[in-house]
Amino acid sequence: MTNKNSGIADKQYYKKQEYDKKFELLWRKLQREKLVKHSLEEIENSDLFKYSPYKELNDNQRNAVETIIQRIREEDTNRIVINGMPGSGKTIVAVYLMKYLTDCEEFQNKQIGFVVPQTSLRKTMKIIFKSIYGLRPSQVLSPSDITKKKYDILLVDEAHRLHQYKNISYMGSFKKNCEKLGLTTEADELDWIIKQSDCTILFYDAMQVVGPSGIDYQRFDQKMQNSLEQRMTSYFTLLTQMRVQGGNAYIDFVKSIFEESCTGKYKSDKYDLKIYLDFFKI
Repeated sequence: MTNKNSGIADKQYYKKQEYDKKFELLWRKLQREKLVKHSLEEIENSDLFKYSPYKELNDNQRNAVETIIQRIREEDTNRIVINGMPGSGKTIVAVYLMKYLTDCEEFQNKQIGFVVPQTSLRKTMKIIFKSIYGLRPSQVLSPSDITKKKYDILLVDEAHRLHQYKNISYMGSFKKNCEKLGLTTEADELDWIIKQSDCTILFYDAMQVVGPSGIDYQRFDQKMQNSLEQRMTSYFTLLTQMRVQGGNAYIDFVKSIFEESCTGKYKSDKYDLKIYLDFFKI
């Protein structure tokens, strides 16, 4: 299953496997009686299941969330950066935080937005927010949307997909947004977000920056530096790989191939790995 995230709620409680099998049998019976519509496989492969804020976080994610919430409460941090490789659960943590902040009484009067740079993912997140009690599709924003008003807290998923004024199809509207905020086109969408929010929570992966219009790590880090010197920036890293069966070792192997630093073949009983130099020999 493409969306299955093993490990998010994978507690090995007493007779777990036995209960899992019984639950599957029970669910199939409910399907036959037409009391439920979708199979377990369809549910687990849905976007709502993948990004649900009701999932149990792993220890790494939970520790990050607890500390982030504490920093927001103390108001001694105005920028929070969560680094993580693909499959480490950045979006899951982002949705979890958004749901928590929206539900929490002490943040009821705060203007909170959830920024998603990618159009396709933004559409998906709007559908998901519509399905989650307490969240609204209108809370899911594009970078352009946030130029319209100020926010107390902005969470930015896939912050590495924010753009600068270079090689983009919307240079006209980009320039207008910069002018609206009193900025030049030397600024980028990250500058818009920082300017329009009192507290900015950024989910970022330097390895996923795409093309020259993206915000590479050097540019990103430079923008964080001023507040870091004032002890106003907090960094967190999500380390646990939950999307692939090979875990972090497999991801590190793939990275080493692209970085031309690979020193040996990846070995695992989870994969039958073969590398071809000629596509037609596959």
